[in-house]
Amino acid sequence: MKNSVVLMVSSLMCLAGSPREHIPAGSARNFVGQEQTVCGTVSEVVKKPYGSFINMGNHYIHPRNGKPLLVPDFTMVLWERNRNRLEIDPTLEFGGKEVCVYGLITRYSWRRTWHHVEVPQIELTSIDQYTVGGKEND
Repeated sequence: MKNSVVLMVSSLMCLAGSPREHIPAGSARNFVGQEQTVCGTVSEVVKKPYGSFINMGNHYIHPRNGKPLLVPDFTMVLWERNRNRLEIDPTLEFGGKEVCVYGLITRYSWRRTWHHVEVPQIELTSIDQYTVGGKEND
């Protein structure tokens, strides 16, 4: 009886599929081109007229000529058309919070003055793509 219960539970777990593995924002650059769940603390929300950039983690780069630059480890991109449709205020929703986002990791060219860095990103298009503080969205 005990063996059949264990077998049944194992079978159900296989049918349900394994939960998505979470990778830290600082490791996202190793998964460009893959669909993954990236988690991290939002360090900055940058709002522009065309969209918002929700940055996780930061590290400094030290150019030869000039002061050190703070670069995000990972960015969630929320274009304005999606922000309006999803009715999200990115500063209130994400600012300073632990967030996980699922999607295709791509990269964009982050430029400051003369310095160029490739930063991994996921475009946010659906409310089902993210969790804040480990809680599902309604």
